[in-house]
Order: sequence, then C-alpha cells, then structure tokens
Amino acid sequence: MVTFSEKGFKNIKRSLNFLKQGKNWDEIFQEAFDTYSMAIEDTAQTYLNNKVNNVTGELRSSIFAFASGNTLTVASNKKYAEIIDKGGPSPFPYWRSETIKEYANYYGMSPFLLARAIFRNQPFLEASNFSRNALNDYMDDIKAEVRAIAVRRANEA
Repeated sequence: MVTFSEKGFKNIKRSLNFLKQGKNWDEIFQEAFDTYSMAIEDTAQTYLNNKVNNVTGELRSSIFAFASGNTLTVASNKKYAEIIDKGGPSPFPYWRSETIKEYANYYGMSPFLLARAIFRNQPFLEASNFSRNALNDYMDDIKAEVRAIAVRRANEA
C-alpha cells in the first residue's frame, strides 16, 4: 500500500480548542476528509495519468483515499504504485503477468521484451508524487472545511 499522510493541522487544532470543539477533533476531521476524499482520489488518478500510459486502468482504479484520526492517506493496493509515486529503480517485471501481457499486446511486442525494456529504461526513477500532489491540492480546502464544521457545531451547541 502506498500512503502519503498529512498531519500538519496544529493551527486548526488551536482554533478547534478556541471554539470548544477540541474534544470532537477526530469526528470533525473525519467529516471534512469525507467531503474531499473523492475529489482527492480523482486528482491523484489524473496526476498518475500524466505520468503513465494507462492501458489497463488497474492502477488508476486501485487508488483510494481514507481518513484515520487526523491522518488523510492516499493509497493503492498495487505494489508497483509505490515505484511510480515515490520514484526509484524498477525491478525486472514478471513478464508472464497478465498486466505485462496486456501492455505488450497494446505495444505490439512480446511480454519478455516489454519487461526487459522497462528494466533497462527505468521509466520511474523520477517520482511522480501523484499522492502527495493530490493531497496538497486540497489541504487548504480541508482546513477551511474543518474550521467551518467546528464553527457550525459551536453555533449549534
């Protein structure tokens, strides 16, 4: 699983305490994160598509966002997502995998030659940072949503 988490909400927490909402911290964050999780997933998928030719759609559809406490995470259950996201050397891909076969068919070459080309060319040495960039795009929105929820709850109390 690939994750990138944002935990830097110290100023927001102070305002929650000021609004007497500190005890509802996790609940308020969960509500704010839920508001933007689908948009963050879509943005991460768009950033991913800017880096890779999405032939099968498996990696794109494996990206999801979730919240746990005061941490928002963008993740994928595909092990190769980490190399694409964070960058780094690519091991020799298993050339008999269905995904390699699909891409090889798309490019009109044998699966082994495609796997060897990936290994030799190292197309993911440079990080794409699709998860971090998607989260960063929505940080201000999430912070504003947290504050709005806290103010609303303070007014309701």
